[in-house]
Amino acid sequence: MTYDDFMKLMPGIAALLAIIGSILGAYFTFRFNANRNDKIDKINRMESCYIAFHQYYNLITTGIFPWSMVGDDGITYDQANDMFLESAKDSPKDLYPKIRFTVVLLFPELLQLLDNIHRSNDEVLKKIGAAKQKYRETGDASVFKVVGWRNYAMEMDELRNKIDEVFQQSVKLRKLM
Repeated sequence: MTYDDFMKLMPGIAALLAIIGSILGAYFTFRFNANRNDKIDKINRMESCYIAFHQYYNLITTGIFPWSMVGDDGITYDQANDMFLESAKDSPKDLYPKIRFTVVLLFPELLQLLDNIHRSNDEVLKKIGAAKQKYRETGDASVFKVVGWRNYAMEMDELRNKIDEVFQQSVKLRKLM
């Protein structure tokens, strides 16, 4: 092959290199954007999870804790009932299944905590129901003192801390973007 033959091939070689360069550029741009979009999607899901956790936390605390203040110079049964009904009126429905689904997908390490809190919430609601029935029968507000508020409050504090951790992870990821 002579120099003249080689020079005749140069435009074809240059075109081939340009095509390869364009393909590689497009591939790496796609990969970069796909990774970036995945990160943005994860951040959005984390923030949605944070909001749902926060709503769940507020739903539980505003609906249940008024009952812990009944009696002993606290609030009356009727006041606690009004507070409970008010919190239930504005609360989103079917919140727990949505949160649980998000936790299973994004934060499986929080699943045990979430299930424990949900189970504790059910137990406390049963105790409150029994205390309400007993209060209606006897008029004695001290029946609300046996519900077990201390352990429940500690679990709620743990949930609140985990909610804050999810939010902090979301903030860190957003800063990396």
